Formats: sequence, structure tokens, C-alpha cells
Amino acid sequence: MKDLENREDLTLLMDNFYQKLLQNKEISYLFTEVAQIDLEHHLPVIVDFWNLSLFGKGNYKNNVLKLHLDLNEKSKLSPQHFK
Repeated sequence: MKDLENREDLTLLMDNFYQKLLQNKEISYLFTEVAQIDLEHHLPVIVDFWNLSLFGKGNYKNNVLKLHLDLNEKSKLSPQHFK
């Protein structure tokens, strides 16, 4: 895989990542049942986050820590979920 260079690369990476993640029964329930994400809506938002974090571009404004803390309140997250 080549280095990430732009938003298009991030979109491809995140799309592949989430497609794989959603097939993993050990973690997919957090996204489908607990957070109830709509991948079509979620993917551009997460790409916005990484675009700002990696390239300093865009205007992502959500509080990532709060989002994960709220998710943890609904269903306890463990280190295993992040592997």
C-alpha cells in the first residue's frame, strides 16, 4: 500500500477498514446495534476527522473523545475492541 496522500486515499482506506470491521462479530455490534451508524453518513465524517488530523485540511468539529465516552456508557469498551 502506498502512503496516504489525500482525502481520496483516506476514503478508500476507511471504506475498506469499515467493510472489514463490520464483518467481525466481536466488534461490529458496537457499530450496528449500539451506535447504530449509517455507514453512508459516517464514512465522510470519519474521513473528515482523519483529513484534519493527518493533513490539517477540512473543518471536522466533533469531539471524538466524547463520542467514544458516550459509546462506552452504552456498551463498555475494552482494549480488545481497539486491536
